[in-house]
Amino acid sequence: MMHVFKPVFRPLVWVLVSLAVFSGCTAKNKSPVPESPGIRLLSLSPAATTILTSLSLHDQLVGIDRWSGFSAQLPEGLPSFDMINPDAERIMALEPDILFVSSMTRDATGTDPFAPFSTSGVTVIYIPVSSTLEDIMNDVRLIARV
Repeated sequence: MMHVFKPVFRPLVWVLVSLAVFSGCTAKNKSPVPESPGIRLLSLSPAATTILTSLSLHDQLVGIDRWSGFSAQLPEGLPSFDMINPDAERIMALEPDILFVSSMTRDATGTDPFAPFSTSGVTVIYIPVSSTLEDIMNDVRLIARV
């Protein structure tokens, strides 16, 4: 299933990300992505990881989910995590500022395994499971705003 998803949807995600990024450019704001070198990002959502790398934020990633290791843009040696059963201690040791997670994790487990992160001061952004092109565009917009 993963082999079918990657060739079909990856170019589409690139196009949608490009449209979202370039639609935010104005004469005053040449770059739609603010420079935030101190922000530490951790993504436990393959869709969020793809969007983050498309927005050139891959250097700010301190960890990813196990399904996201295919991108050549990702820094080598990034720790990877199970997105359904995340290792809270290992993740907290990386001191992320923002944690991008799939709503699928919460839905699959029936609990919120990321609640301890929120109470510890980590911003947790839930990315909904997308079923339409408009949903994907909304995901891109959400991540770009954050």
